[in-house]
This record gives sequence, structure tokens and C-alpha cells, in this order.
Amino acid sequence: MATVLKAGRVVLPHRELVGGWVKIEAGKIAALGTGPAPEPAVDLGEFTLIPGLIDLHVHGAMGADTMDATAEALKTMAEFFGRSGVTGFLPTTMSAAADAVAQAVANVGKHVGTPFPNAARILGVHVEGPFIASEYRGAQVEKVIRPATREEVDELYGLLPAEALRLLTLAPEVPGNLELIPYLVSRGTAVAAGHSGATYAQMQEAVEAGLSQVTHLGNGMRPFHHREPGIIGAALSLEGLKAEIIADGIHLHPATVNLFIHARGIDDVILITDGLKAMGLPDGEYDFGGEKMIVKGLEARRPTGSLCGSMLTLLQAVQNAYKFAQLSLCEAVRAASLNPAQAIGLDHLYGSIEVGKAADLVAIDSQFQVHRTYLAGQLIHQR
Repeated sequence: MATVLKAGRVVLPHRELVGGWVKIEAGKIAALGTGPAPEPAVDLGEFTLIPGLIDLHVHGAMGADTMDATAEALKTMAEFFGRSGVTGFLPTTMSAAADAVAQAVANVGKHVGTPFPNAARILGVHVEGPFIASEYRGAQVEKVIRPATREEVDELYGLLPAEALRLLTLAPEVPGNLELIPYLVSRGTAVAAGHSGATYAQMQEAVEAGLSQVTHLGNGMRPFHHREPGIIGAALSLEGLKAEIIADGIHLHPATVNLFIHARGIDDVILITDGLKAMGLPDGEYDFGGEKMIVKGLEARRPTGSLCGSMLTLLQAVQNAYKFAQLSLCEAVRAASLNPAQAIGLDHLYGSIEVGKAADLVAIDSQFQVHRTYLAGQLIHQR
């Protein structure tokens, strides 16, 4: 049986349908258009219908963390994201001992492709660390940082369904890491440079080897210098790279968000949250990797003052990017839906309102508040 949603605006990848409608059959988008709906419709009034957002870099929410390695933690995260306009995400690990990373990855592997009720779908896993550079570790724990090895990576592949290791962040300048990039890519894993002191030349080598993303651009990396542009210069100029951006106005000044987006080009920008377990919870003190984290507003910091991650939701990131960089709504939404789907090879299934794709849809108001979330055409959240 078909369902038709009618909205004030429907946001497509490069244009909007004013007074548009979307027809859903068997969980997929069957048709779309403007004017009178082809059959009785669910009228969403003046709400705007956007594709479900996709977060490639998020550690936790509502007190739950990927590293908890439990079904309950992933369920808590997925339910919160569904309420927040995210319909697909990569639970993201952090630097830890090999057994802890393996347990977290194995737990994610059990839930890829089998959504929790009324929750966002898990698209795979993002392994961020421990294959990073100690000097640029940020809030990650130094003693567990190590070079990547084929043996450890193969153990992770063995714990997951095929191609579920969707994204892996490493420092390409660390001995042994560069040589592993082609193997990771051959196994269907997108590779990102992050927590890295890579030079521009080292980034050129890494991109030639298959590296295709930069993790939270501007944070956890060698600073830009006019004589050594480093990883930031590479992220803004090398073909074949997409750049993750945390658009909270804290990790990057609003003017820097504007600069990065327009320098890189919106089609190579991926909005992320880098959200932590305190996302969605009140200000206060929380545990983060066995150490204290102080949350105030959108900020999460160590007692030393160093940033840990963000309390930003992905829809807030869309709203901020829309404002900071003077984007169209299509552009801002695309950076948090179609672009991330393309970056991990899933844009044929998700990430935009197009015929044949999953009917993962979100109805928002003019203040970017979520009112309804649909997963495969099923209503999973209503405000």
C-alpha cells in the first residue's frame, strides 16, 4: 500500500519542490512532484521535508557510548538520533586497547542492517583511532595509540558483515599506516586522515594511495603554515578529498566554517557532530574514556581546557552551516545527507529524496526543529 506525504517544501539534492509531495511504496520513494497529490496524502502543512541525515562521526548520546559495546548503548544512541533527524549513522570508536576496540566493533557488527524499533539505522562502523599520531591525539588516551597493522585490521573485518567497516581514521605519516591504505580501500573501507601531523607531501602520497577524507578539519592536526600547508592545505586543495566539518562555532569559528566550505566546495564537505555520550543530557561532569569531561552548552572539555568533542546535533550543524556560510537549504542539507552517503559508498540507497532510494525522510519547521522522522517510509518519531 502506498503512502503519500505532502509538504510545504521538499528538498531535493539541487532544488526544492514548493508544495511538493513524495509517494512511498515498499519503503522506497516511488514518485515525487508538485501540485495535487496523485492520491490521498498525509498533509504536513508548511513543514519542509528533507532527506534523513547521516552522521559518519558520532561516539555516543544520552549517556551511551559506542565503546560500551552493548546492544542497549547502540539502541539508546539510535533512538536519540531518530528523534534528532538522523536516519543513518556510523557508531564511532576511540583509541583503546585492541580487545576493547574489537568488542565495540563486534557489537556494532551484530546490529548493522537490523534497525532497532523507532530508531536510526546503523550503517556500519567508524574506527577513529588508535592508529593516530600521539602529538595530535586531542582528548584520546596516549598510552593506547599505536600504528595500524594488517593483523589488527583483519581481526576487525572478521567481526563485521562485509563492507561494514565503512570508515577508518588514521595518521598517514605514522610508519606502516600509509602502506595499509590501499588494502583498506580494497576491502570497501573509506580512509580518512585525522589526529595527524602529516605534511602536504605526505597527504599527496596518502591520497594517491586511496585516502579520501579528512577527519574534523582544523582539529587534531598540524596547523596551516604558508610554507607548509600540511593536512589543512591538502584538505582544501587536493582533488579526491572530502572534509569533515564540526559546525558548532566552537571547534571552528563561524568565519572559518565559511572559509573552509567555500574553499573546499560544498560537494566535498561532510557535516558531522563528533558527538559524545553526554549529547542530549544536561550540563555537568561526565566520564570520557576513564577521565573527566566537563559539558557546558555545546562544549565538552577536559579539566585542562582541551576540547573533547561536541554536543551538537547534526540538524544544528545543518542550521549553523546554512547561516555561517550563507548556503542554500539544499546545499546545507546535502552536506549532511547525500555527501556522507557518497563518502561511504551508500548514495545509491540513502542520502537524498530521489526515486528508488529508501524513504528516509524528516519533516522540519522553519526553526530547524524535527516534527516527524520516517525510516523506510515508516513513522519512527513524531513531536
